[in-house]
Amino acid sequence: MNLYFAGAEHYHKELVAEGVQTILITLAQKRAIPKTPERYPIGTRLIIDSGAFTFFRNNTTMPPESWLQMVLPLVQFGEEIIALDVIGNAAKTFENYTLIRQELPNAIPTFHVGSEIKYLKRYLEQTDRIALGGMVPFATRLDTLRTMLLPIFALFSRESLPRFHAFGVFNKPILEMFPFASADASSWMSGSRYNRIENPLVGKSYVRSRDLTKERIRSVPLHDACLLTEYNGNTRIRRNIAQYLDLEHYLTQLWQKKLA
Repeated sequence: MNLYFAGAEHYHKELVAEGVQTILITLAQKRAIPKTPERYPIGTRLIIDSGAFTFFRNNTTMPPESWLQMVLPLVQFGEEIIALDVIGNAAKTFENYTLIRQELPNAIPTFHVGSEIKYLKRYLEQTDRIALGGMVPFATRLDTLRTMLLPIFALFSRESLPRFHAFGVFNKPILEMFPFASADASSWMSGSRYNRIENPLVGKSYVRSRDLTKERIRSVPLHDACLLTEYNGNTRIRRNIAQYLDLEHYLTQLWQKKLA
């Protein structure tokens, strides 16, 4: 299972320094778009997201024809490009994909979890690489998200399983439960956002405590003990990246065994 680090435009140097090779960038962030192939090291697998969620949040309408003009020059950089979806409108999302696919045959469609399953089946007639969206609001409601995903994965045998990508989910219990081919999220940036260090393998976060007797923390990494105050912002980011790489390694091994 590949975990793609979303938000790479914010900490590009730190990601490269830690050896990250799976990155997701979005068309909605101009500074994220590479201008030369040298922007990312050789071997980096890059997903270019359509930017649909940001357009939706900003109440901006993006016609697929205009979107294609933006994205076609970037084909040389992105291993995979997510077709422009429309939040809350499965029919329009499918219509966009049909149009975009004429110019980008390998574009990846997005199926929003909770939409009519007929749209997923239509995508499967054309590709086995599909992004599943609409899960972020349920990321901490595991029972709800599990109930939404079960009927999707129940459609497939081990041999017919599509290469699903999970948008916005670095949730260990969900990724242990369902055989996604890949997932992405920006939670690895919490060291900067919330002044904390994550340990997703055990589901814990470490933050500075006002009580100095509790300021010493363990498991960062698992065998280490340190003072959180010793970690500046850059170091916290790199620690968190390393912790999520450990999660990727764990999940990859887990699904290799389960699907063997």
